[in-house]
Amino acid sequence: MRPTLPFAALFLVACTGGVAQIDDSDSEDTDPVEDTDIGDTDIEDTDANTEPMPGRITVTANGLIGHFGQMYLVFASGGGEQQAPGSYCETVSFDPDTISGTVSEYAGDPCTLGAEIDFEPGEWTLTGGVYNPGSQTPEKCAEVTITVDGDVEVMMPPLGDC
Repeated sequence: MRPTLPFAALFLVACTGGVAQIDDSDSEDTDPVEDTDIGDTDIEDTDANTEPMPGRITVTANGLIGHFGQMYLVFASGGGEQQAPGSYCETVSFDPDTISGTVSEYAGDPCTLGAEIDFEPGEWTLTGGVYNPGSQTPEKCAEVTITVDGDVEVMMPPLGDC
């Protein structure tokens, strides 16, 4: 006896798990929920279109050995024409010591700091050195060039000859 057509159709449905798959690749997505699949390429990259931003400069100098009682000074120069120079000053209180702080408005005396400032975007040179109190000549120096585009944390390079 030969199976009939309805039996063959029932056999086919049973073997495929009873699920009919429909190819709707040409139809529009009517799902009201936004797709959030990883790998979507339709997300706009907002970082690529942003303008450089002003920012504060925080400096850290570590491994200060043999400079107990001296002053560690950092001067910022460069940037925009209208930007006032900035400075940071701290006494080396331990041996070894690590100092850290925000570069502020230079107020004529490098250790009398004004308000913290937002530096204009662009290249800035930070020149650091250890000074004996009252001296205008550093014993050891360090220099680094940075780019400001928002707040910047800078590890000063090791001190060396000036």
